[in-house]
Amino acid sequence: MKSKRKYFVCLGIAAVCVIGGLILFNSLKSKEEKYRAEQDRVAKYLVEHYELADGHSIEKIEFIEFQKNNMTGSWRTTAIINNRYKISFKEDKIGEEIRTSNYSPNEFKLQGNTGGNKYLSDIKVIYYDKEFIW
Repeated sequence: MKSKRKYFVCLGIAAVCVIGGLILFNSLKSKEEKYRAEQDRVAKYLVEHYELADGHSIEKIEFIEFQKNNMTGSWRTTAIINNRYKISFKEDKIGEEIRTSNYSPNEFKLQGNTGGNKYLSDIKVIYYDKEFIW
């Protein structure tokens, strides 16, 4: 009788551990997907609102920073464009309005028409896959 009870207790503990692990894994996966989708949104914002000042087209966007500032709650995203130009964006919360926070006007200029008809399909996007909090 005692051995059956120990067996069921161990089985119950194992089930709780497995379920907890699955929940944790799914939340981490959804967080990763959310961060990737946010980087896609920033990349689309970039190609819809900015162009390179030298007249070249944007061919590659590499995200090198995606961080949350715990003091302000804002997010900062930084990208290198075409292996050469650096631009940063800021959001108060993920999914809210994107603002440009740092770039050189010698490297980027605002596009006159922001009709939203630019696509990321022709642009190589390299995602930042780590989260750092500062």
